[in-house]
Amino acid sequence: MNEEIQNLGSERKEKEPQRIVIQTTRALGDVIMLEPVLRILVESGRRVVLPMPAKIGDLVRHLQATEPNSPGVEIVDPQLPYPGAINTSNYLACFPQINYLPGTNRFGHLSEWQAFVFMQESGIQFEFRPDMLRLPLTEDEVRQGKEIIKKISQEHDGKPVIVIVPAAASYNKSLSPQITQELVDWLTEFCQPVLSVVDPSYNEVQGTRLQTPQIRLLPAATLAAGGLITVDSAPLHLTYAAMRWAQMTSEVESLCSKHQLDPQKIIGLLGSSSPQNVLYEGNQSVCSSPCELGRPCAAHGYTAVDQYSEQFDRKFYPQSNDTAKLRQAACIYPDYTENPEHSSVCMKGIKTEEVVQKVHSFLQRSSLI
Repeated sequence: MNEEIQNLGSERKEKEPQRIVIQTTRALGDVIMLEPVLRILVESGRRVVLPMPAKIGDLVRHLQATEPNSPGVEIVDPQLPYPGAINTSNYLACFPQINYLPGTNRFGHLSEWQAFVFMQESGIQFEFRPDMLRLPLTEDEVRQGKEIIKKISQEHDGKPVIVIVPAAASYNKSLSPQITQELVDWLTEFCQPVLSVVDPSYNEVQGTRLQTPQIRLLPAATLAAGGLITVDSAPLHLTYAAMRWAQMTSEVESLCSKHQLDPQKIIGLLGSSSPQNVLYEGNQSVCSSPCELGRPCAAHGYTAVDQYSEQFDRKFYPQSNDTAKLRQAACIYPDYTENPEHSSVCMKGIKTEEVVQKVHSFLQRSSLI
């Protein structure tokens, strides 16, 4: 009898899916860029353990496991240690802004770099492309997003709504409040700009705010909007992932207008970030002139400051001595790091008139103005 029980236990153990623990930066953008990797693993019968807050894990709830030992994503306490975890945030130490993606003659998208690091550390190989990103919004979420945007448009004479995301997790990727106000004022002439920002530094900026009580309603609203102007921040990736899902799901696609699924509606404002690293095919960009380094540094603060100093042979100054702060953002200009409420040198180079022209041209091509 004992032998039968042991054999039964052995059979059950063999049927349990392989468990893989993946550590990420827990930044919303990084999580959604990892979604194709998670999907591939789940579809191949594996169970992926993700240490992260449940609120962030909600972005990949379509992959979450339904049974204790079934394939799927399992969201667990990020404060506990997980020996043997694969740390995909190590992709930042590869300096993707100056190095070609291994095996190619091009700069890779950050989603590709995360997938590359995972494959290197796990030994699991698969095909990966940035356009594999998906954020499966429900039909109800899409409708809620449309209602949010429709209400704002109706309150402003039916103007097309353009969502502006001026702030990023790292200050040196953000527009200053002053430049943001200038952009809002110019756009108001022909559309209705709406700010999606929670940073109190922008409290003095005059303009309509986008209110999305749930994390998944933000991409639902930006999907419904006439355009998205964003710095290198999570809404860029969330919106693109939602668009890709809609394009591949007839029920959701039928709820969207053609211009809402056009990747050109996304305009990235980039200083320390490189277009090839963060934008997707079809997206537009407005980039500043490079600083003294002559190239975007992408010093977002997730990689140690001394690594940047060594890589670029220039002294990088931390924004804060508190390395636990997510918003630590390194820069070669110490005056910026001492006054982070102001734009970094690279983001000061964003030309407002160029942004406005791109928005106007897109709205005209889409017959929205």
